[in-house]
Amino acid sequence: MANTQTELIRRGVELFNQGDYYGCHEVFEEAWMDESGSQRLFLQGLIQVAVALHHLTQHNAKGATRLLAEGLQKLREHQQAQPWVAVDSLRTGAGRVLEQLQSGLPVSLGPDIRIDFVNGSDDGRKVNDVR
Repeated sequence: MANTQTELIRRGVELFNQGDYYGCHEVFEEAWMDESGSQRLFLQGLIQVAVALHHLTQHNAKGATRLLAEGLQKLREHQQAQPWVAVDSLRTGAGRVLEQLQSGLPVSLGPDIRIDFVNGSDDGRKVNDVR
């Protein structure tokens, strides 16, 4: 992945973690357009989750439900495409939101809906500061 791609993903993650889901989707989409294969599908999963959360902020539960389900499936299937992006917390939090939507419960976006980076070391420590 080119350095520009890395910068785009870092910027998208920063926007996502700030709750700017629409802006994040725009940045991820820019990175997505130049990718193929598993990497492209992983980025598409991130885009779908971000757009789903944006739909929630616009009170569109139906659109959010569909996109969350599709995005989470892609993240499960293609997580290995981007080993330095840790989406475990995101998958857990977004999965919880999806369950709330599907069961008609009130939805709460918690601090577990975030994307982290994995340090380049072998011990797998997470690096949360994307600035």
